[in-house]
Amino acid sequence: MRFFLCIVVILKIGLCLGEERKNPFIPALPKYKIKEVIKKEEKRLDTESIKLEGIVWGEDKACAIINGEVYKKGDKIEEVEAEILEIDKNSISLKYGREIYKISMESELRKER
Repeated sequence: MRFFLCIVVILKIGLCLGEERKNPFIPALPKYKIKEVIKKEEKRLDTESIKLEGIVWGEDKACAIINGEVYKKGDKIEEVEAEILEIDKNSISLKYGREIYKISMESELRKER
């Protein structure tokens, strides 16, 4: 029995000496790095450069006259890279990036007065 206890104690001491002791001042959890997230500034559509001059209705389609050019639904205005989503009676809806803009004939008339 003593022999068995001596072997257990010797093995225990050997295991304890073989292990590297941890520094109690180092946290057990890993450090998380704080990432700085910079939000990209999204471009805004320059609505001043888009002049809605008129809207023409055909039998099945509507066309908008913008800056002297004729556009229909789905066309892109190349000057500003905006897509025409919808043409209404007095306004058009444009998609630019993630934003949707509405330009109306009435706002054009108010600006001129």
